Amino acid sequence: MNFSLTVAKRYLISKKSTNVINVISILTGLGMFIGTAFLIIILSVFNGFESLVISLYNVFYPDMTIEAKVGKSFEMDEATIQKLHAIKYVDAVSRTITENAIVDYLKKQDVATLKGVDSAYYNVVKDLDKHIVMGKKTLKINDKEFAIVGAGIANKLAINPENPFEYLAIFMPGNKNTYLNSFQNPFNRELVFPGGIFSFQQEFDGKYIIVPISLTQKLLGNYTHVTALELSLKKGASVDKVRKEIQKVVGNKYNVVPKIEQNKTLYKIMRTEKWVAFFIIGFILLIISFNIIGALSMLVIEKKKDVSTLIALGASEKTIRNIFLLEGMLLSVGGGLLGMLFAFLVCMIQETFGIVPMPGDSFLIHSYPVEMQVVDFFSVFVLIVLLSILASWLPAVRASKQKISINS
Repeated sequence: MNFSLTVAKRYLISKKSTNVINVISILTGLGMFIGTAFLIIILSVFNGFESLVISLYNVFYPDMTIEAKVGKSFEMDEATIQKLHAIKYVDAVSRTITENAIVDYLKKQDVATLKGVDSAYYNVVKDLDKHIVMGKKTLKINDKEFAIVGAGIANKLAINPENPFEYLAIFMPGNKNTYLNSFQNPFNRELVFPGGIFSFQQEFDGKYIIVPISLTQKLLGNYTHVTALELSLKKGASVDKVRKEIQKVVGNKYNVVPKIEQNKTLYKIMRTEKWVAFFIIGFILLIISFNIIGALSMLVIEKKKDVSTLIALGASEKTIRNIFLLEGMLLSVGGGLLGMLFAFLVCMIQETFGIVPMPGDSFLIHSYPVEMQVVDFFSVFVLIVLLSILASWLPAVRASKQKISINS
């Protein structure tokens, strides 16, 4: 193999009698360089956006959620909750109630999802306060209740947390038995002061209003049931292991859902988009690698005499084949490695200085996010090697099968 590699290197750098071979070789290396660099940069940008979006979603999603398998709400006794607290890696447990409601502010109405939370909620979703863009995250002071409204809803209703005279009216359907045969209003109503506005992701900003759980209980007329228990885990916790322990405590009537499964669609879409881009650009690299066939085929013709000499000196078919196989790989892999190095430098510069800005002024970030991952570099390297072998194999085999006299 060392002999084959040495000869392949000499063929790579030596001047060819036909200039077309040099041109095709340069184009092949340049094409692999550009294609590989572009692929790594695209994958790194996808990684950056994926991490950004997931981090924004993760602000709202807890590490673990307990939900009823049947029905929307359930009653969880205090003894079971204490057992959950006793699990080694469980950090906090919060009761939550999620229900749709009609909200009214200054005679403007909208439909929102009300999320009632207890006092432990901020120990479960710890970074929410970083996304409070106006007002405070306080939900209750003495007997006075406050709401934290998503920025999308706040914009629709023109909510101003700094206005101490206007309340947010929340309406929910009451118990049918109480008004079926009467003239009673079918809706329960509660007034709450909008104490803050949060903003971190458009889907949540235009949907959720966070309120004290006591307020949702009054609206529903139910003071014992919840729609979910939300848990945060301590650092270093094994999600699968803790999930099994929680499942043992709560029993088979409940689903224990880790964070990554609370929005499967989002994760699948982002992963799919990334690998679709990988295969599209990989196909372009495949087309580029076919230039190797032309370059090697012409090189085989030019080196007939050398091949005959090597055969006369005792070189085997395998040796001849390896020479041209390595020649093709040097052309392709060499360009690919340089492309990976170039992409690494570009991503480092973008990550450090943010030289390529995001268009528009409405984004949470000012420049395109990038995040390099070892698995991407490894995957691209394997792809380049496989394409190089595929494109080089046929010319190399043909070269090894030639039976040419030294005088030809």
